[in-house]
Amino acid sequence: MDINQVYNIILNELNLNELGNEIKIGASIIIRNIEYEIIKKLGKGGLGRVIQLKNKSDNKYYAIKEIIIKPEMQDKLENIKKEADILSKFNCDNIVKYYDSYLDKDKFYILMKYCAGKSFKKFYKYLF
Repeated sequence: MDINQVYNIILNELNLNELGNEIKIGASIIIRNIEYEIIKKLGKGGLGRVIQLKNKSDNKYYAIKEIIIKPEMQDKLENIKKEADILSKFNCDNIVKYYDSYLDKDKFYILMKYCAGKSFKKFYKYLF
């Protein structure tokens, strides 16, 4: 058994795939033994969506990016993992803070700091 298989077993035991296809506002999910409440969907793109969460123990808000790994994207999975790894190494005020990432079945998740305000798309339109 390789490390990714062990990692997936641990993640599945922690009930991480609760986001599923439906977003149930107010529902709880557990990520690495931390309970979060689903607040709302923040956005959606071609590869997945971003959801706002609230940590039930410290009442802080987070964003979780869910990337759907389609069968034809399996060769790109390593690049997605590398991107998350690079993001984890940054500590800069101008880059969204990374907290964690994991693969669960056919989805890759990136847990980040929640940044209130307008989306980059709206900000970009405002500038140009």
